[in-house]
Amino acid sequence: MVAGDKIADKIRKSIFNSTKPLIKVPFIGPIEENLIYLKQEHLYLVEGNYKSFIKLRKTIFTSLIFLIVDKTLIK
Repeated sequence: MVAGDKIADKIRKSIFNSTKPLIKVPFIGPIEENLIYLKQEHLYLVEGNYKSFIKLRKTIFTSLIFLIVDKTLIK
């Protein structure tokens, strides 16, 4: 494993660990104002420079993770 792989693995683990509380408390994050027009419930969590968007569906949630750079979202 090279240094870049180690850093990527550390970031990945950090992001996934930040979403673990969603299993017990699914409404933990604030509502994402930029996605209200979809008329679906999207919440978000921020971990470091990464923003996870969570779409709630009963007990199953899906998420998208974006890198935040100078307040610009990059997928």
